[in-house]
Amino acid sequence: MWQTIKASGYITNTAPVSGMMTLNIEKADASAHLRVFWSNDQTFDASRSI
Repeated sequence: MWQTIKASGYITNTAPVSGMMTLNIEKADASAHLRVFWSNDQTFDASRSI
């Protein structure tokens, strides 16, 4: 397994992932809010999010 879901609901990689081209996410509830952050280190901020 290369990902785990933490208790607060976020997904984190258990090992570095390189070469990823796509990530598909489907919301179960259309009114739910979703934001994806990415980083090549352990620092996340809004400039690297969609």
